Amino acid sequence: MTFEPPHVAGIDTGLVCTAVATAGRTARAVKIGRTGITKLPLGERTDAIVDLGLGVVDLIYLRPEEMPGMAWMFRKPGLVLIEAPDVSNAFGGLVERIQLYHEIVRSLSATRISYGIVPSAILKGYATGNGGVDKNKKRVKAAVAQLWPEYGKVNDDQADGIVLAAMGLDKLTGHRRVPDAQAEDWLNRPSIQWSAEIRRVG
Repeated sequence: MTFEPPHVAGIDTGLVCTAVATAGRTARAVKIGRTGITKLPLGERTDAIVDLGLGVVDLIYLRPEEMPGMAWMFRKPGLVLIEAPDVSNAFGGLVERIQLYHEIVRSLSATRISYGIVPSAILKGYATGNGGVDKNKKRVKAAVAQLWPEYGKVNDDQADGIVLAAMGLDKLTGHRRVPDAQAEDWLNRPSIQWSAEIRRVG
């Protein structure tokens, strides 16, 4: 019997660029965002963030062409990993970025999709073995290019999303491309928050 890998997703949130990557059944890394949200009138700003959150969640589902022979119920991912929000004011739009994060998490909870919240240092450590500051995300992008070349050329945010998706696939199946000790160390850090008990499959 052939093993069918589960469908998982990774999300790196941002107002101008949220990256959504999928792994397992299909490998893609896309981006979605909107400029100028923080300059909108309050009511329009709130609506824009809600719409952006819905757009992000829509991207985690399998597309019809990616699911031949699969039942409709299997469109949604078995697990989604999200990078924990950066609460620094240095990047601007703190309130709006937090709202977007909560819109995404609320939608996942409402549709009973299991998810995990991963601190930035953890995804860096999983990909590279080093969770320290990664100036310009060069280490993570280099790791993605080496370990997950099927995604092609990606930006910094997409690279983070790809690592998160890879972590999700590892969590569900134990299939990984990083060294075992490195994966076990970073994937089992207590700072990762899980919405439910995650059971391995396959």
